[in-house]
Amino acid sequence: MISILLQTRSGGYIPVLLTVAMLETRNQRFNLEWNIGWQDINVSDRAAHVAGDITVRQNEQTIFGLEVTERSLESQRVRDVFETKMSIHQIPDYLFVVTASSIDEQIQKEVVKYFHQNYDINILELRPWIRHLLSITGAAGRQMFVDKFIELIDRNNISSVIKTAWNEAIKQVLEQ
Repeated sequence: MISILLQTRSGGYIPVLLTVAMLETRNQRFNLEWNIGWQDINVSDRAAHVAGDITVRQNEQTIFGLEVTERSLESQRVRDVFETKMSIHQIPDYLFVVTASSIDEQIQKEVVKYFHQNYDINILELRPWIRHLLSITGAAGRQMFVDKFIELIDRNNISSVIKTAWNEAIKQVLEQ
């Protein structure tokens, strides 16, 4: 299903919605008491006063931030996130969630440089990350994930393209 959904051009919405649904599932399933904040794709992080596309807080403290992208990750983007988000908001743990995995040597050097400054940056490919997390949530957790995703796409501000992609993905899976 996730692979089918990610084939749809959504301006980055589908990867963000999948990521938020996964984080909310983990939060609920394992009683983590997280507060998961996220914003529309085209809203400036600085204008919204947030530390990333998605910010996970616990007891009012940011525990990690996430950037979600459909584009290939470049070392300049890692630098920009460090300078404009991680260092300013004092977030030592940051995740880049990517749909296209191509981690070149420059990105690895960038990540190691910040690691030496006590910042932990991880780059996760969306599909396997969700698959692995769902594998440990049990059937109840997998149902929660589907419910969370449906709840997210059911919002009024979500494009009909995304809703149609969901319906098509369900149809394709059921026809297999």
